[in-house]
Amino acid sequence: MRRYQLAALPLAAALAFGSAPASAAVTLVGVYPGTDCSGQGGFSNCYAYPGGTQQGEVEGGTPAVYKINYSAEDGFEISNDYPTITGEEFEINWTEEGNIFSFTYTPGEGDPALHYFSVKQGSNFALFTDDGGAAITSATLNLTDYFQQPGYSHATFFNTGMSAVPEPATWALLLFGFGAIGASMRRRKAATTPRLRLRTA
Repeated sequence: MRRYQLAALPLAAALAFGSAPASAAVTLVGVYPGTDCSGQGGFSNCYAYPGGTQQGEVEGGTPAVYKINYSAEDGFEISNDYPTITGEEFEINWTEEGNIFSFTYTPGEGDPALHYFSVKQGSNFALFTDDGGAAITSATLNLTDYFQQPGYSHATFFNTGMSAVPEPATWALLLFGFGAIGASMRRRKAATTPRLRLRTA
């Protein structure tokens, strides 16, 4: 039994790493005039894509998931497509000193991975992406790099449209764990197989 427990440790480690993918380094797509998610069809019909945002599906686009306003009185919006999202998955902060905006996203079971997010300030919004890397789970921005005024009015987060892909290190640990279990089972089987003795007359 001890051999099984030892062999299972790498597998448990691999599964633990696989359930918490590393966050992508975010890349600025661009700073655009107007509001990121406005127009016909409402919030659930808003998509981000490599050229900005628009109402309605677009090639290479991903749908809006969650929007949070800076002012608590203005509340938040959740897309109709993601009933598991409550808003508690997001921890969002803005520090006046330094004009620093940051967030952490901790998805629960059934929650989407994030591929884009935007920050709106004044008459413009800045759109960011993971640039094809791991799903976005956190970011820290100095908003002075993108806007002339301090603060922000709201932030919007967009789905990847696919599950996060495990990283190569996760696959390596997973395969190592399965290999260790297989080797342990072969050794145990060899040790417990009865040996027959032939008697000679």
